[in-house]
Amino acid sequence: MEKKKTLLQKIIKTVLVIFGLVFVAYVAYFMHTYRQIQKGELVKFQGHWYTPEQLREFLPPQYAELKEPVNTVEEVYTNFREALLAGEIEKALGYIKEEKRVEFRNDFNNEDLLKEYKKIPSFEDLTKEGDGSLDNLSQNYRYYENKKDLPYYVGFEVNQISAEWEITGL
Repeated sequence: MEKKKTLLQKIIKTVLVIFGLVFVAYVAYFMHTYRQIQKGELVKFQGHWYTPEQLREFLPPQYAELKEPVNTVEEVYTNFREALLAGEIEKALGYIKEEKRVEFRNDFNNEDLLKEYKKIPSFEDLTKEGDGSLDNLSQNYRYYENKKDLPYYVGFEVNQISAEWEITGL
């Protein structure tokens, strides 16, 4: 009977030692992970923990990493206006942001609306509104035919893939 007690005691001691070692390992891992989080070496994103290097691998580039625009707002507007006045609708649509082209194509197919669009002023008659966006990737201009009328607005935005200015609204 004593042999059974000593054997049982040895088993219990072994199990307790194993549980103790697992507990110590868990606490050590927790403390190491906690220090990594405090130092910024681990970041939680969408419910998972990542290192900053892992995040950079699968997140898109930020605005600061984009190229400078390859054209100017003035070039885009002038080319758009010239194409529109010449009746080259598809060429004019090429200067408009892709998401807005269907809407403008429909407007340009309406003769009455097209006549109104052809009245747009030259770039020199537009006044820049504000300093643009904080990241300088969008700009707005306005034009008053006379002080009693509502202003005519033109919006521009940089295409983040081609790095070209596009018209976002007229």
